[in-house]
Amino acid sequence: MRGLVISWFYPPGNSSEGLVTYKLLSNSSFEYDVFTRKTHNADMFDRQTNETSLVSDNVEVFQATTNDPELWIGEAVDFFERNIQKYDFIMTRCMTAAAHDAGAKIKARHQDILWLASFGDPLINTPYLRDDPKNANPFLFGKYCIYQHVPLKDMARVYFSKTRRAQRKLWEAQRLLDTKYSNYCSRINQSTFRGADKLIFNNTHQFNHAFTGKNKQYRSKGMIINHTFDKKLYPTIKPPVDNKIHFVYVGHLDALRNANSLLQSIHKLHQNDPQVYKKVCFEFYGHIDDSDKVYILDHDLINIVRLHPDVDYITSLSRIANADWTILIDANLNNKIADYIFCPAKLIDYIGVKKKVFAITQPSGATTDIINSVGCGQAVSHSPEEIYLYLSKIIYQKYNPIVYNDNKLMEYEAEKVARDFDTAVQKILNDRRIDGR
Repeated sequence: MRGLVISWFYPPGNSSEGLVTYKLLSNSSFEYDVFTRKTHNADMFDRQTNETSLVSDNVEVFQATTNDPELWIGEAVDFFERNIQKYDFIMTRCMTAAAHDAGAKIKARHQDILWLASFGDPLINTPYLRDDPKNANPFLFGKYCIYQHVPLKDMARVYFSKTRRAQRKLWEAQRLLDTKYSNYCSRINQSTFRGADKLIFNNTHQFNHAFTGKNKQYRSKGMIINHTFDKKLYPTIKPPVDNKIHFVYVGHLDALRNANSLLQSIHKLHQNDPQVYKKVCFEFYGHIDDSDKVYILDHDLINIVRLHPDVDYITSLSRIANADWTILIDANLNNKIADYIFCPAKLIDYIGVKKKVFAITQPSGATTDIINSVGCGQAVSHSPEEIYLYLSKIIYQKYNPIVYNDNKLMEYEAEKVARDFDTAVQKILNDRRIDGR
């Protein structure tokens, strides 16, 4: 069995999607060609390290000559056409939408090829993207009146205001690319749901979110493949010997997914106990938002909060393995979605060595489900007061809620997930052969 995997992200580039894909493929019994893009200039979704050590005997990687998404799609399709006789199936990995675009073009030419389309994040109806920037325009008459508290007697003047209309047009012009990308994602999402043989998601919340509205008709195509941890990749544990409690975060933080609530809580700890830096430290590896850096400096937290450059994946697993507590921070999307539909891959890396996880997340969603079912940590809201309460219990009362459920933990073990994936794909292919396809 051999598959072609079309994925914008894959080692030697470092990104969450690429690493998730690597762990699945390297533990599969099948053979794979992976078509990916050049990695010499990483973009905002990449961590700034190379993962040249992440290779597998059953996976051969082919890099495009370009990092331009449109040109990359054409190269991916041409690569398939040149090697079509080798493949029993193709799998496209999203993010980004370009991989599914390539898959749709291949499927249009070769209806008999089995196409598996994997969604790391949804392409539409996602709180991270504005699906219709035009309707979000704050200078639309109705929105403007509400937000600016325009008196009834002034509404006619505001309606005909040349200034407001000019502001509306400027706002729309500045977001023209947002609109184009949103429309592109909608088009690719529909062609993928319609054309793919299987639609893969990484948790039940994302699965249910995907099959709403007119997409309910495709629900039978859906399947869930968990993110995984690979025990073979973890180093020997050598915990620190400074008698402090070490909280460790590894990965990418930005303006939307930031550490501000946690930093406010740490500041309160410092105010109430100026010697707290002797008891605990918080270490961040990777990108952190500039506003968080400024907060750390302005509030004199440099003795408690340590910022480190990004590290490669294997080194990150070492930092995780040697932590007392690992930190997970989800984006605060409470005002946009009731259930947090994203499953953080780093959470699964954390539980791979049975770490205690301190998760800042929404009350309902993928993260909270895993924390509660696996028994791996404490889930708290984005409230600085609640975060402070549990940090105080951990530091001063030795609070430890961890009771790992090994049966639940195994649902995220890479070899098991890969075996289940192989079995499912083999069954699909066998059924297709029986049907004469």
